[in-house]
Amino acid sequence: MSRSRCGPSSTDASVVLDAVFRDQWGRVLATLVGILGDIELAEDAAAEAFAIAAERWPRDGEPANPTGWLITTARNRAIDQLRRQQVLAAKTTLLARDLEAGPQPPEALMDDAAAIPDERLELIFTCCHPALALGAQVALTLRTLGGLSTDEIALAFLVPFETMSKRLTRVKHKIRDAGIPFAVPPDHQLPDRLAAVLAVVYLIFHSTRASLLRRAGRHSEAHHAYRRALDLAQTEPEQRFLQDRLAETAPSVPSQPGCATT
Repeated sequence: MSRSRCGPSSTDASVVLDAVFRDQWGRVLATLVGILGDIELAEDAAAEAFAIAAERWPRDGEPANPTGWLITTARNRAIDQLRRQQVLAAKTTLLARDLEAGPQPPEALMDDAAAIPDERLELIFTCCHPALALGAQVALTLRTLGGLSTDEIALAFLVPFETMSKRLTRVKHKIRDAGIPFAVPPDHQLPDRLAAVLAVVYLIFHSTRASLLRRAGRHSEAHHAYRRALDLAQTEPEQRFLQDRLAETAPSVPSQPGCATT
């Protein structure tokens, strides 16, 4: 496993972790939802993995593949949690292969970033499912792909923290209990479903809520969502709309001096 030549540094590790959270939270969470089939469990596992990284990376150095490290660590923690809660019977089919192999070391995905599927598109179709109210779709998308805290989302909706916390919990439970699929919809449903997703994304990233995402450094998720949606667009007006939005949300790439890796 490669490490920075400069050696561990608390400041450097904190900067790296902040950047990974800003740029990869949605991808880490989407991958975990795909593995676990439960947004709430995936969020808890992802948060725990980031907390472990904050403790270990300053001491041990940045891993060669931070995203893979976080996903594998979160997956292992989720499996441990399921074992502790003795609810494996309900998850046996979903996790049978993972559980048979047991927890994997974070190095398993360290050196092969291409091995990690990017499932953010599946996640946004789940968050924007027509069975969910529009407000719930917006709030959940802000939480999962935007990576905003419940406090920040409550502020955007002008409601108390407790109210938003309960709303987010209810919508996550509804997705789980109703079996809302974590998948890109089939071709015959795609036009209507894609239009609904674009409406939510546009509402989030081109409204007053966008300022929260910009301040949090996570506005690049809009660019990614539009880019992935462009691959699915089937009409010329949709394609033109998405190309215009891509131009508006194209992230600037500041120079980031860093240490060379071996």
